[in-house]
Amino acid sequence: MVANMVSSAKAQSSLNRIQDLLGIAQDRTQNTEPSQMIAAGIPASAIVRLKQATGLSEQQMAQTVGISRRTLSRRIQQANADSNQRLTAAQSDRLYRLARIVARAVEVFGDEVEAKQWLNEPKLTLNGQTPLAAISTEPGVEQVDLMLGRIEHGIFA
Repeated sequence: MVANMVSSAKAQSSLNRIQDLLGIAQDRTQNTEPSQMIAAGIPASAIVRLKQATGLSEQQMAQTVGISRRTLSRRIQQANADSNQRLTAAQSDRLYRLARIVARAVEVFGDEVEAKQWLNEPKLTLNGQTPLAAISTEPGVEQVDLMLGRIEHGIFA
């Protein structure tokens, strides 16, 4: 019972951290589940917010979210012009995936600077890719998440 409460509190804390990275904290009051947020489309302004939080270039952000640089630029312009503009479900899913991994890295390393550094350094385990490059696919996300879990538990990754 206590373990379930701790697990639930940790999951809620993680969700809050992800929503903060995406700048969608207001959705908390609606108790919206991540799958519902993604299906409805995350606000395009979340791209700007996450880009600033991660320090990714437009090219890196476009690759991670799985869209062309031109589409990314258009989405950023739309976000600046209309705060109600939403991403597609596929774009929202990829952006949420990025926010989840960034939030997890910050949680594991306890520091944004160290987390960003780790996310941007090539890893042998990822065949020389950076964790940010690897998370463009779901298997890559799983592998990066596994690496973070190992680091969290003191296992060399």
